[in-house]
Amino acid sequence: MKSSTKISLTLFLIPVLTCLGIGMYYMKLSLSENMEFERNSIEYRLLTPNILKDIPTEDIGKVSRYYYSAAEGDKPLINAVELVSGKEKERLENIIMRYFLHKQFIINKHGKIVKDDEEITLTFEKNDSNEWVIRITLAEIIK
Repeated sequence: MKSSTKISLTLFLIPVLTCLGIGMYYMKLSLSENMEFERNSIEYRLLTPNILKDIPTEDIGKVSRYYYSAAEGDKPLINAVELVSGKEKERLENIIMRYFLHKQFIINKHGKIVKDDEEITLTFEKNDSNEWVIRITLAEIIK
């Protein structure tokens, strides 16, 4: 085999195999039952929707972790972010609600934050340091 043919074949195979590898890794990740990961990890980049990536964390608090749970049967696909803040709960709720309303979410007649086939759930708990742990969960609504 000629040297130029080997180089051409190598230059062709490297991107093809890289794309296949990334695709297989993405499939493995997206089918994982439950995952917890940090900001800017490969899992974060592949699995976290922009609506959660773009939350104004500088106004709320620091990101503790991100979550992903694959859809299975009648269980919806779930993405979540957990933040920690020492600010007042009412102020945090206002910041978060303004963000989602700005992103075209609405509060439906059942008091749920929804848009198309997505639903947001907010939970607030105090940690041992008396700070708020805020979990913002985005679930795909199954119709």
